[in-house]
Amino acid sequence: MDLYLAACVLLLLLIVPSEATRQHGGARRYMSTRPLDNQQCAYTFVVPQAEGGCPYQQDPAANDFTNDIQQLREQVSQQGKIISGMATSIRASKGVATAVQALENGKRVVEDRLTYLQMQMLKDEANRNAHRAEMATLEKTIMNQTLQYVQLYHMYQELMTAYNKVNSAMENQTATIEALMKTVGGLARDKEEVTRQLQRLKKSGRHGGDRHGARSTQNRQAQVASEAVVRIGDIEDIDDDVGSNVGRVTQPQQKPQPKPQPKLPKAKPRHCADIQRAGKTVSGVYRIYLPDHHDNPVPVFCDMDTDPGGWTVIQKRANGTVNFFRNWAAYKSGFGDPRGDFWLGLENMHLLTGRGGYKLQVSLQDWNGIVAYAEYNSFKVEDEASKYRLRLGKYHGNSGDALTWHNNMAFTTKDSDNDPFIGNCAGYQRGGWWYNACAHSNLNGIYYPGGYYSSRYQDAVYWAEWRGGSYSLKTVMMKVRPSGNQALT
Repeated sequence: MDLYLAACVLLLLLIVPSEATRQHGGARRYMSTRPLDNQQCAYTFVVPQAEGGCPYQQDPAANDFTNDIQQLREQVSQQGKIISGMATSIRASKGVATAVQALENGKRVVEDRLTYLQMQMLKDEANRNAHRAEMATLEKTIMNQTLQYVQLYHMYQELMTAYNKVNSAMENQTATIEALMKTVGGLARDKEEVTRQLQRLKKSGRHGGDRHGARSTQNRQAQVASEAVVRIGDIEDIDDDVGSNVGRVTQPQQKPQPKPQPKLPKAKPRHCADIQRAGKTVSGVYRIYLPDHHDNPVPVFCDMDTDPGGWTVIQKRANGTVNFFRNWAAYKSGFGDPRGDFWLGLENMHLLTGRGGYKLQVSLQDWNGIVAYAEYNSFKVEDEASKYRLRLGKYHGNSGDALTWHNNMAFTTKDSDNDPFIGNCAGYQRGGWWYNACAHSNLNGIYYPGGYYSSRYQDAVYWAEWRGGSYSLKTVMMKVRPSGNQALT
């Protein structure tokens, strides 16, 4: 706009006539106040006079100025277009300059931001490298500790097996010694009785009358003496046996003897509570006989330590040595070791609890040694036709109730999707369970050592209401017991 005004002023200076020119009166002046292209500018055009005087001799008032006016109008129009173009160029140039200045300012801001982001990326990369190195060291430490734990656990199991063998041998030897002592006591009394009889015979022999009587008495004495010698010899043999047995018990055994099978009651035990009633109070692996399967005993781990004892363990996670991401057939029949990671089997669970009368206890332990439990006053697994549906009673405990949400749900595995979720929860959770779109608990997930873990899904061994779904527990155990005083059948 400033350049446009300057052009107007210059044009006025060129076309305004001087005072001398007006005095001579020889020049023709044409005045116009019409603005050029709508611009507010007044100007005067002066047409110089040709040499030799006026080209026309007639009176100026009578001359025809139409052509001159038309030429002037064309010139004015051209000048207006030029000025308008110059103004447009000026405005465009100023806008371009402003835009260029704004772009330069934005460029500087972007460059500063890019520099900051690059420095931040370098810093984050350095932090990630340090974190990865720390995580690698931590994972290596955890793996070493896990291996040591597994080794110690197996050593402990071997020691417990040897201890159980020695303890059972001592119990058997003690029972044998007691029986032998009773026998020895009875034979000692017999020995005293024989000695008294011999003394009586001797006395009666001294007072005998005739030879025949004496001979008869001697025969009887010889017979009684012979019997007494035999019985006394038996007593001495028994004494030797008792002494040798006592010596074997008191002296340490170099090699453990094979563990004898636990003595069972006359009626076959259906669960660990029956074994407890039979006098077995040490936790360990025993055999039970499920209903309608009396000829096929099932090995289970009996927890005799948790009050009141007699708990039959149906599921256990203790060391992560067994893979629980299995198919329907495996979960149906059962797998694992009753002394460690173990799954009794859905069919066995149904046979054990399908008729009702059982309660469930879930024992939990984290990696800091803190324990908790959840107990349900009734527990039943239905048959395969119902997909081994879960039936639970009321909850009480200190871990929070993370299983009632799964009540009345069918069992789901990676190859048998029976949950109400749109996908297969077993695939996300990496284990079979009674899922309900999907889980508040999953004790059959992946065993992650150390507690908190990183995974795309919640696929660990967790109890959400206690430590949350992002914490993998150290030890879990599901165990059942008769809810009443059920007698042996």
